[in-house]
This record gives sequence, C-alpha cells and structure tokens, in this order.
Amino acid sequence: SPTTPSPAPFDPYTAYVTVSSLNLRAAASSDAAVSSALSRGDRVQVTGKDVNGFTPIRHDGDAYWVTSGYLSRNRPEPLPASVKAPVRTMYTTTVLNVRVHPLAGSQLLGTLESGARITTAGAVAGSWTSITYQGGTGWVRSQYLTTNRPAPTSPTTGVALDKRCTTGLVVCISKSDRQLRLVQDGKILISLDARFGSEEGPTREGTFTIGWRSKDWVSTIYGSKMPYAMFFSGGQAIHYSSDFAARGYAGNSHGCVNIRSMGGIQYVWNHAPVGTTVVVYR
Repeated sequence: SPTTPSPAPFDPYTAYVTVSSLNLRAAASSDAAVSSALSRGDRVQVTGKDVNGFTPIRHDGDAYWVTSGYLSRNRPEPLPASVKAPVRTMYTTTVLNVRVHPLAGSQLLGTLESGARITTAGAVAGSWTSITYQGGTGWVRSQYLTTNRPAPTSPTTGVALDKRCTTGLVVCISKSDRQLRLVQDGKILISLDARFGSEEGPTREGTFTIGWRSKDWVSTIYGSKMPYAMFFSGGQAIHYSSDFAARGYAGNSHGCVNIRSMGGIQYVWNHAPVGTTVVVYR
C-alpha cells in the first residue's frame, strides 16, 4: 500500500504465570525497577504486544511489564507431588541446571558440570530428583543422572570428538563440556566456551549446516543483539553473547549457541562460511 497501515487492534486476554517467580517491572527493560513478583498460577491480563522481550500486563488494577515467554492462556498444572526415594550417590551425564522447584523455568540455583558427583536428597517428583546442593536442596532432571562413575579423560588421548566431526570442516559443539570447536579433518583449529538453551528451550542436537549469516543481527523476538550470527537450525544460531560474557553460566540462551569470546567468534566467522557442517551433541 502507498500509505502506512493502521496498527491492528489488540484484544486483551487473560493469562497465567508458568514459572515459580516472575518480576513485575515498571518498563520494558531488564534495568527497570521491580515492584514485586508473581507466582506460578497467578492470573493477569495481557494488554498489548511484546516489546523488546517484555509483555505489558495489568495485575490488581496496575500496569506492569514482565519478561516474555512465561505466560500461558491455560492455567498451569500444579507442581508434582514428591515421594520418598533412597538417598544415593549419583553422577551427572551432562551440564545440568539445579532449580528451586521441580519445574522447568523455576528459579535457577546453579549449574553442575558434566560428570559431577552428587548426593540425592531422598525425594522425587515426576521427572525430577531432589539433591543436596550448597548446604541446602535443589531439583534436577532425573534423566540426566546415573549411578555409573564417568570414565576419566586420558591426557594422552586429547579431546574425544564425535565421529561426525572428523571429516572436512565442521563446527563441532559438545554440550557435555560446553565447548564449540572448529575442526578441520579431525584437527581442532580453535576451542571456545559455549552456552546453550534451558530445559524448556533447548538447543537442538543433530547434524546441520550453516544456512545463512548476519554480522549485525538483532533478534526479532527478544530484541537482543546477536553479533556474528550463523544460523544452523531455524532461528537457532551460533553468535556472540554479551550476557554470556558478563554473567557466564548463571544464565542461558533461548536455544542458540552463545559464545563469550569476541575474538573467538570472529575467528569462527572468518573460517566457517555458509554451508559449513554443524554438529551438536552430548
């Protein structure tokens, strides 16, 4: 049309909080003041479209902004009831988030390394297991625990690459040790710290190719900058993350592979053109 169209009208709707704690902010910014927090199952009215990764809502007659992605039109199920379970020593099979409640999206207490030794705390709830953590208790996904001690890595054998990473030029991404490696015919050219999505928004695993790239991309969903973005699976990309550089593993991506070294991501960008194979594995 030769004229600017009028904005489509927005119909407010009722939604429910899906996480254990959701901050109420005065503006659509992570720097905005927080007045209080909502709990899982609390009802709000969504009053407009998302802006910069935040959703405008009304609660108890007042207007606020909340982080997008944690509201649903459907009332969430209650937390699973916990039952007693034997206390035993176990090991993690991957990098694993420790949460306050047995719920994806619950407050994050910390992260366990792959192969970490833990002691269960005597309870399970659905697909979650309680563990002792930093003098208290937390919850982790049961499927990522094993009673078998992981085999130590031999210093003489170097890094055990997935076999898919040994032929040609491959961006080889291991969730187990949280590393992105650019590999040429089995030789590692560079190894970089990497951060991934959470349980509710995981980084997809498998064999892909870099489909397209953008050096100055900005997320159309969250409004966050994604320098040196190399897209390999739909909206999931390898890119530099200032949040990863600032907070480390205290956070997570929305499914992308975050890199915290600017020099490192620039090296990968310069050596991994469109069409390069990407392998993501545990």
